[in-house]
Amino acid sequence: MPAISDPGALLVAAAVAAGVQVVPVPGPCAAIAALAASGLNTDSFHFVGFLPPKSSKRCEKLQQVAGLSATLVFYVPPHGLAAILSDMMTVFHHSRQAVVARELTKLHEEFYRGPLSDLVDEFGPAGRRAGVVKGELVLLVEGCAEDAAAQLIAAAGSHRTAEAPGSSTTAGEAW
Repeated sequence: MPAISDPGALLVAAAVAAGVQVVPVPGPCAAIAALAASGLNTDSFHFVGFLPPKSSKRCEKLQQVAGLSATLVFYVPPHGLAAILSDMMTVFHHSRQAVVARELTKLHEEFYRGPLSDLVDEFGPAGRRAGVVKGELVLLVEGCAEDAAAQLIAAAGSHRTAEAPGSSTTAGEAW
């Protein structure tokens, strides 16, 4: 839906401030469609949207949401998937379940499900599909278990992240 993690939100805010009536028209929303078909818990979710492009800022944002018990929902640019998954492996536990949902409601719709470690093996910098993923992506990560949340909070004070080298992707065939 336009205006969700989108510059259209600025247009809507300006219209509201100017007294213009804004009427939503229901339609497809990639985040909700991916969540509904993910197989992850849908009782509670936290929409994060797009993460910062630099690894250090991205890891800071991931640290902020790492202890949430809600399913985490991210919009991911195809060229950034490998780096984002690598940072998630640094911040989250490697066994957390995750889903890459691609091209929802379109001809090439696809879901890849598994622990973060499997997604890194598939889409990470050295993965089989590294650099060839195309299309709209939603990345979902299961919420943190309550016992793991306490460990994350304790580790947050001592955790430091290093800037990961930029990853470049090459044009490849459709995933």
